[in-house]
Amino acid sequence: MNDLVLEGFVKNFAEARGLSHLQSDELFEAFVAAAIFRKYHQADITDIEDGALIGGSGDGGLDAVAILVNGRPARTEEDVKFFVENLRRLDVEFVFVQAKSSTSFRSADIGNFTYGVEQFFASVLSSEPRIGFNSQVQQLINLTRDIYDQGIHMQENPKCFLYYVTAGSWTEAPDPRGRLTDGENRLRNLDIFSEVNAMPVDADLLKAVYRELERGVVKEVEFNKTAVFPRIDEVDEAYIGLLRGDEFIRMISTDDGDLNRELFFDNVRDFQGHNPVNSEINHTLAASQLRRNFPLLNNGVTIVARELSRRGDIFRISDFQIVNGCQTTHILFQNKTKIDADTFIPVKLVATSDTQVITEVIKATNRQTAVHPEALESLTKFHKDLEDFYSIREADRDLPDRIHYERRSKQYARDNISPKNIVTLTAQIKSYIGMFLNEPHSHPRYYGELLRSYEGRIFANDHKPAPYYASGVALQTIENWLNSRQADREMRFYKYQLLMLLRAQISGPHVPKPNSNVISEYSLKIVDILRDPERRDKECRRAAELLRATLDKFGTRRGERNPPHRLRAFTEQLIKSISHGHPVQTDRKRQKSVTPRGSERGQIIWFDEWKNYGFIERDSGGDIFVHESQINSIPWHLRLPGKRVQYEVVSNPKSPTMLMASKVKLE
Repeated sequence: MNDLVLEGFVKNFAEARGLSHLQSDELFEAFVAAAIFRKYHQADITDIEDGALIGGSGDGGLDAVAILVNGRPARTEEDVKFFVENLRRLDVEFVFVQAKSSTSFRSADIGNFTYGVEQFFASVLSSEPRIGFNSQVQQLINLTRDIYDQGIHMQENPKCFLYYVTAGSWTEAPDPRGRLTDGENRLRNLDIFSEVNAMPVDADLLKAVYRELERGVVKEVEFNKTAVFPRIDEVDEAYIGLLRGDEFIRMISTDDGDLNRELFFDNVRDFQGHNPVNSEINHTLAASQLRRNFPLLNNGVTIVARELSRRGDIFRISDFQIVNGCQTTHILFQNKTKIDADTFIPVKLVATSDTQVITEVIKATNRQTAVHPEALESLTKFHKDLEDFYSIREADRDLPDRIHYERRSKQYARDNISPKNIVTLTAQIKSYIGMFLNEPHSHPRYYGELLRSYEGRIFANDHKPAPYYASGVALQTIENWLNSRQADREMRFYKYQLLMLLRAQISGPHVPKPNSNVISEYSLKIVDILRDPERRDKECRRAAELLRATLDKFGTRRGERNPPHRLRAFTEQLIKSISHGHPVQTDRKRQKSVTPRGSERGQIIWFDEWKNYGFIERDSGGDIFVHESQINSIPWHLRLPGKRVQYEVVSNPKSPTMLMASKVKLE
């Protein structure tokens, strides 16, 4: 990479998000994924790194993959079911990224990338893929199959976008362009997409995309048909009027011509697709005479901006959100070729930096029609009180080290706070459920589904704020600890399981009632220990060792499509390890004191014929390792969970401090 400005962007990105531990190629991939995917949805970088980045061999030339359903990242079959049940429709987008920090657009690399995407969908269609994908890609393939199985709920086929990104300059050379075009055509020929677009992204475009995302939304529009609101407390300025259609389209578009989805992060209602109301808007825009009547036929759009300046009829609007009028905006953008200077959009423009005023505007402008309960969750008093609790508890810490609860998206965008020190609403939900409800396997699910599934068990009015605060601090602690490379990469997928283990290790396995006074002391003890560097590292290592040992014992379940971190069965195995005297041997001193005890009986927990080892649950308590060489007297098809066996207990020759089963036979 020879672009000093781009290098500076990548460096700032790494420091702000705690990713300086990554190798240069990995860091560039994370940077590109964050920039590209945020064009579609404001995903946390931890979600991007853990869920979208593809690591290791067998990636098929795919550095990052995002599957968006109704504008939200989907990671599980439950996400898809949630949108089907609640919206009765699926709008699906597949986004594939290949990032190269080199300065060239090599035709061969582009060909490998588009071929990898083609083979991804060949696997979905049950054709024989010509390349083998790793487990992470295979999970995405399985999810894609689930989505197409729900095709009856799609108003149109999914869209597919490919981004090939380098740190060089795109020159429209025939060979690279030909490879991209060929890849597009091959994907179109599958006849499963409504749109396919393979796009080159060079250093200049990448910098432009990142600048636009980082600086917040800033637009200048000519707004000459306005009336000024009378003075309102805590509101800097407020206007109501008619904005020319072409100016409105320019205001809601990104620099590269896409709909700017960042404008809707505070909007409490998702785009509803072509429902009767939206179809009526479409009909209005289709005829020139009706377009002129648009201000009479539509309630328009409400915009809240944190900063507004005016020179005559030119308004400079900074850091703004469309808090009401999501449906209108989407339909207008879909019809942008029909919108001209003779079409006017009713617009209410409010400039304020007061959080409470913004909240009241959002509530008031969305009372007229029904919204999903989860959409208004962050506006409740509980979350304002929780935000205050974070502030009070963190007040004595140095400013750069303070943790902040962000109950509204981009709440701290103008406050120079590092993203790694922000606990988002989504992160708060997932960390609390994983840490205090003992259900870390639920973390991949969409936050709206989690709120509904755990209604009454999370964010209840009488709940104490301390456990929520503790889970937020613990999540940030685990993130920093994992980023320091003190555990292998795989542990990133188990961070919510690590939260559960940390809680049980530090304060005990039994969780007090969330509305009791005891829960506060129980939770803040965790925070105190995690703020002590020596004790923090000790507890994190201890949790990781127990998790690794349990993971080795759990193994790979034949026929199971999900990895252990998504399985309730694995969570239950972890809880068993915590609750029953830690049967998984992780204490080195205790291991040295254990000696062989002769003949024993037990039952097989699992045995993997590919790994050539497994574990037996001992009648005497705990479990014991068994190698294939010591169980070969039992036919492989009888080495099943629950099978009763007897065996000799001996020292493991490869690790004298460990025991293993020898001469295993059926009981």
